[in-house]
Amino acid sequence: MENLPKYKEVYEKLGLVALEIVEEKGNLSNEKIEEIYKILRSDSNEEDCGNI
Repeated sequence: MENLPKYKEVYEKLGLVALEIVEEKGNLSNEKIEEIYKILRSDSNEEDCGNI
């Protein structure tokens, strides 16, 4: 799993792009967007990256 940091960075970028799309479409409340952003930025997702 030596590639994990690289994948984590890619997933973070994908998450941020998805977040921008959601904000542009306005389909979610600000609270929900903030919740998604916190999840995307949290370090607790490191072991989950392979499952996305």
